[in-house]
Amino acid sequence: MKLHFKSHLPKRDFSICVAGAGAIGAALSFKLASTFEGVSVLARGETLRAIKANGITMVGENSASSVPVHAGEPSDLGVQDVIFLCSKAQDLPELAEAIQPLISHTTIIVPMTNGIPWWYFEGTPAAGDAPIEAVDPTGRLSKLLPSTNVVGAVNMIIAERIAPGMVQSLNPGRVIVGPVHSDIQPAETISLILNEAGIATSLVEPIRAAVWKKVVLNLVTNPLSVISGGNTTEFLTDPYLAAVCEGLFKEANAVAEVYGFEGCQFSEFERLGRSMKPFKTSMLQDFENGRPLELDPICGSVVELAERSGVEVPLIKQVMNLTRYKSAARPVRMAA
Repeated sequence: MKLHFKSHLPKRDFSICVAGAGAIGAALSFKLASTFEGVSVLARGETLRAIKANGITMVGENSASSVPVHAGEPSDLGVQDVIFLCSKAQDLPELAEAIQPLISHTTIIVPMTNGIPWWYFEGTPAAGDAPIEAVDPTGRLSKLLPSTNVVGAVNMIIAERIAPGMVQSLNPGRVIVGPVHSDIQPAETISLILNEAGIATSLVEPIRAAVWKKVVLNLVTNPLSVISGGNTTEFLTDPYLAAVCEGLFKEANAVAEVYGFEGCQFSEFERLGRSMKPFKTSMLQDFENGRPLELDPICGSVVELAERSGVEVPLIKQVMNLTRYKSAARPVRMAA
């Protein structure tokens, strides 16, 4: 199906698919489909049936609204101009296999996943380094999703899945995009699309600095939320949790600095946290719903890069191990 652009966007039909309809995918699909005609959503099982029947529903404080989308499996959708990948990072290899019929040599691929991405070293002097084992141990993602097609993205949308095809957005939504290689035009296109859809999107270069900042924020809050059950406000107001947060923050920043990116100060993180409403992290939502956790891309990748560069991160390792232990003690089910 075709997306018809308005105003300053490219004057031609453009096909866009959101692959994955969890919290972020559903929120993104709702925004796009509310602005453009013909947005496609790749889903399966109960979620696919719900979207076909009711579209995507966004729940607000006092109301809910729905928009129709074309939902289907890969064989139903055809080659796309843009694909937003909205699965959890650990599900990305399976999704990458599934979307192969949707990709041409000109398709723009936009991963909206957390953690250090598989393309991190691509287009840099370290491009020949071994893949990050915690993210892409066999290089499978690099083969299925060539980095020359990828636009780097840092997703700052906060949302919670209420039911299949139904989502509650907990912030206005913000995204940062930038080129993985030297060609900035695909990133400019994605920035135009998202801004037109009402998602405040910044175009930055280099994108890797923004990736590190988001990784540090996720690493400080996500695993600790599983261990403690706390929300984002409690991390900063409870003295015990705040002390652990600051320790994790310092270790993660030390790794980022080795790779050339100066992180923010903990006081900046505190200001950001206090400016937001309390919410459950995505990892705590996954834990409570019996889904696998994004520990390897968020924590394991940082530990791996720390070990490669000789940086000591004992607290990150301890928190990661405690989170693994706690997650292993509860039943895990795959999301529909």
